[in-house]
Amino acid sequence: MFSEPPPISLQRRGFVLVMVLVLILVTSITAAGFARKSFELARTVADAQEDLQRRWGMRSLERLALANPANFLDGIDVSRSNVRQLWPLRQIVDVNLTLGELRFVVRLSDEDAKIDLNTLARRERDPQNLLSSVTQQAAGPSGLPVAVRWPPRDPENEKAVAFQTWEQVFDLRGESQADEIIGRLQAATVQLTCWGTGKLNLSRAQDSTVRLLLTGAVSENSISRVLGVRRQGGFEDIDTLVKKINLNNKDEAVLKRLLAVDSKRFAVWITVQSARRTWASLTIDRSGNGNPSSFETFHW
Repeated sequence: MFSEPPPISLQRRGFVLVMVLVLILVTSITAAGFARKSFELARTVADAQEDLQRRWGMRSLERLALANPANFLDGIDVSRSNVRQLWPLRQIVDVNLTLGELRFVVRLSDEDAKIDLNTLARRERDPQNLLSSVTQQAAGPSGLPVAVRWPPRDPENEKAVAFQTWEQVFDLRGESQADEIIGRLQAATVQLTCWGTGKLNLSRAQDSTVRLLLTGAVSENSISRVLGVRRQGGFEDIDTLVKKINLNNKDEAVLKRLLAVDSKRFAVWITVQSARRTWASLTIDRSGNGNPSSFETFHW
C-alpha cells in the first residue's frame, strides 16, 4: 500500500513554522549580540569617564598641593600667631578624599627635609660605601631591598646629578602592585631624596636625619649641640644658630654649607584606587614655586 502525501496546505504550514523558528533564532542571536555590544560600549564609556576623573583629579591635586606647599605643611602661619613654634616642624602631610568611585590618597612631602643622595655623593671621591650605608640605615625598617647603583663620576661636571629615579637606589623588581610599591617607597624615603637642593632644612628634618647627614662631616659634639639648640627654637637662619654654639671654624663652615632653615623642593605622592585597579604617581616640583612646567612625574 502507498500512503498519500500530506495536503499542500499542511506542507505550507510546516514550512512557515520552520521559517518562524529560524527567524526567532536569528532575532535572538542578533539581540544577544546587540546586548553584548551595548554592554561593552557602556563599560568603555564608564572606563573612559573614570579615567578622565582620575587624570584630572591627579592633576588638580598635584597643582593644588604644590602651589603653596609650606602652608599645607605648617597648617598655620606661626609668625603671625601666638602659638609657640615647635621643632622640628612637620615635613609630611597626608590627605584622603573620594571623587565619584575613586579614592585618592595624597602625601605632600618636603624634599629638603631629607638627605639628598646627590649632595651626599659629592662628599667623597668614591661614595659607593657611604651611599649604601646611609641608604641602608634610613630605609632599613621599610624592608625594601637597597641596590645603590652609583654611576662613574664625570670629571668635567662635578655637580652632575647622578640619582634621578628610585630604581637607581632600590630593587623594585619584586614589587608588582602600584599601591605596594608606593607604600614601601614612602616608608623607605622618609629621610632620603634624589631631588633636594643640597641643603637640609633644619626646621623640618628629623633628629635622626640630621645626625645621619652630619656624621663624618663634623664632630659628634657639634651634632649634639646643633640638635640641642634646634630643639629650643628661636633662630631665623643658620648663622644665628651657629652663633649660639661655640664651634671650630671647620665645623661652622660645614654646617653653613649643609644646613638651611627653609625649603625649595617639594613632592606629592598620589595613589588612586578604583574597583578595577590602583594607580600611583610621584611628582616633584623642581622650580620650588609651583610652576607646572617644572613638574616631573613618575608613574607606577
